[in-house]
Amino acid sequence: MAVRKMVSIVAILALVFCLFACGKESWLEGKLVDGKGQPLSGVNVIAKQLTPIKGYEQFEVTSGHDGTFKFKNLYPLSQYELKPWSDKWTTETSLTVESAPQGETVRLPSPMTIRFSVDKEGVIADSKMGLEWIVADRVTNNYNVAVAWVRGCRIAGGDWRMPTRVELRMLYTKGFTEMNIDPNFKTQIQQVWAEPDPGGSNAWVFSFINGHDFLAWSNYDERYSVFGVRSLRRK
Repeated sequence: MAVRKMVSIVAILALVFCLFACGKESWLEGKLVDGKGQPLSGVNVIAKQLTPIKGYEQFEVTSGHDGTFKFKNLYPLSQYELKPWSDKWTTETSLTVESAPQGETVRLPSPMTIRFSVDKEGVIADSKMGLEWIVADRVTNNYNVAVAWVRGCRIAGGDWRMPTRVELRMLYTKGFTEMNIDPNFKTQIQQVWAEPDPGGSNAWVFSFINGHDFLAWSNYDERYSVFGVRSLRRK
């Protein structure tokens, strides 16, 4: 009789402990999409706690077929950085969120959008525009030198060309980092050579300083960045 009573007490205590433990964590739900709003499946998402608490520092899940992901064991009311990653590419896309109160779920108000991702060769995929970009590890004050570098670039199979002013303008986002361009573009010079001017010996330059373009002499004595672009190939 005493043994049965002891077993019952242990069972009750275990149940109470389970209820307490199961309700301690909070849940977080979200969705991953590309630049066109299409769901991204099979992408890993890391939740990293900004102020680490032992046992809750970092978790990882994978997005489902509809792009949704769910964390079930975050520490309540704690700051986490969400960052997607893949073994084929990286991205600077991230989001800082606060987890829900104990035993509750927080849902992201809008999907996390991965517009830009960078593969191992340094090619930047732009899923919104359907383009791929390469950023030269150099700057030049000569437009013809820039064109020669882009056309001669064999990174990821080559076939690169100079970007148009419109294409560069689509990369401009005022206030998005101090460079006004996504941080996946590793450039320190905010003025980029674009298309030539059909009417003379000038070429267009796009400025990420203010989002405007201007004409410059092809042999202008100034330092400009060099970007190459082509249609999207990477899946």
